[in-house]
Amino acid sequence: MGDGRVRQLISIQEQRWSEALHSARVEPLSLSPPLLFVGCGSSYYLAQAAASVARGLGITASAAAAGDVWSDPTASLLGAKGVIVISRSGTTSEALLAIDVIRTCGVPVHVLTCNADTALAAAADYATVLNADDDTVVMIQSFTTMLMWLQAWLMRMQGRDAAPFFRPGLAAEVLGAAEPLVKDLLETIPRRTVYLGAGVRFAIAQEGALKALEMGGAPVLWYEPLEFRHGPWGLIDEGDVVWLLRLGDRTEGEVPLIADIEARGARVVEIVRVGQEYPRHDVIRLPQNVPDLLAGPLAVIPLQLYAWTLAVALGRDPDHPRNLTKVVRIG
Repeated sequence: MGDGRVRQLISIQEQRWSEALHSARVEPLSLSPPLLFVGCGSSYYLAQAAASVARGLGITASAAAAGDVWSDPTASLLGAKGVIVISRSGTTSEALLAIDVIRTCGVPVHVLTCNADTALAAAADYATVLNADDDTVVMIQSFTTMLMWLQAWLMRMQGRDAAPFFRPGLAAEVLGAAEPLVKDLLETIPRRTVYLGAGVRFAIAQEGALKALEMGGAPVLWYEPLEFRHGPWGLIDEGDVVWLLRLGDRTEGEVPLIADIEARGARVVEIVRVGQEYPRHDVIRLPQNVPDLLAGPLAVIPLQLYAWTLAVALGRDPDHPRNLTKVVRIG
């Protein structure tokens, strides 16, 4: 249980990124904004991240859970001229149901998946298939690789190239920085773990929390940083670990929050680009040359490692999470 497929994937996932960057450069730009990104579970967080990146680039976009699109397509589509449906397996029930109603509404659909020859890919106007399936229940390399493609595809819509920001070895550097800190954090099992992120980092915070839930069943919360003061703030106490996924342009509100959380006895860990950190000890620094807008695939790696390490510490098997399956099917 101490080693396995999930732990291996956390270490080697960057190997799939160059393919995603290349694919985003050469495949047709099949849709026009306003865009709607759709997914389930981790793929829904990918949809949220993509929509946030799109808006950061000046592209009108939103995100919706596939179940919402299926049950109420009019409210979900809201004038979208193109839909990107994200599904690692290409067989998730809600995604298949959503694509049926989207096509009925006459909106073109581009599917992003990690499996060819699936019903979802066949139903789309265009499908991108990345060789990044995990062969595990939890999404690891598939999450970061699909996010890399989405970011690069959106950059290309603006006539820009994301590839120069991602030289080989960046993921290994971030993982290497995270390993000793995660080990230290989990010398004692935390009472609760809280994940805070705003803007393009909110979806990453949600994904980090989901990984801890899926792999280890750990108690977690996730919020936008300043929203955390409104109610959930009262729960913070000694023995809690708080991950703060910082953005360089949001320091005014987030820096005081760090001090206030620490004053209550919780331990704060920042994930932030080099040169933007609060002057303190528990920091994982992301490469300075990668813009905040595009750093999601790097920012999620320490959270994946933390979730895996916490699951093992709790005596759980991250490769075989309790009560979960790789693909969710209704009925």
